[in-house]
Amino acid sequence: MMEKFEAFKKLGASGVLVYLLVAALPFVAANIGTWRSANRADQAYADSAWKDFATELRVELSDLKDELKATQVQLYSLKGELSFLRQADSQAPVAIWELNSNHEIRFFNPTFTNIIWGPTGIDPDTVRGKKWNEIFPMKTAAPYIRDDLRVKNCRCPTTSDDLFIIDETGQKTYWHTTKWPIIQDGFYTGLKGLAYPLKEQNR
Repeated sequence: MMEKFEAFKKLGASGVLVYLLVAALPFVAANIGTWRSANRADQAYADSAWKDFATELRVELSDLKDELKATQVQLYSLKGELSFLRQADSQAPVAIWELNSNHEIRFFNPTFTNIIWGPTGIDPDTVRGKKWNEIFPMKTAAPYIRDDLRVKNCRCPTTSDDLFIIDETGQKTYWHTTKWPIIQDGFYTGLKGLAYPLKEQNR
């Protein structure tokens, strides 16, 4: 080893540098091999972890797709039921209406239009989204509002023969009304009402 060093030393500083580089080659080569082995192991672990993650992600996406399909089927079914109920309400021979959670008019059937809006001269196209006191004088609307609040607070059906309307001729007509709350997921979302006129002699 010293003989080789002395031989390179005779070449001056460059010779010493070449000798050091040559002497270091086995050490560098050994470390490069170790680094490559470690890098391959790290890469294999990373590849395995990524494959596991990708597999789990595919499973979760598949589950979400199944849930979405089930939700779409349920929504389609609910829409069908709502359409059926709306059609039934529209054909009913009694007045039917719905209010939202703020007690604004959300729906009313043709019978409601014929026996309530018509005689009072109210344009049915202007009433959706309005409250009773925005449609009728407060004296007429007050009993309606009172009953609606009773339904909301007790979350139970109520019936009454005290509600009335006054038509354009000034005639007062009393109604037998039944109202019940609409509860969705435990929350009050409005109410539904049904009414038919009473003959004065039956009161």
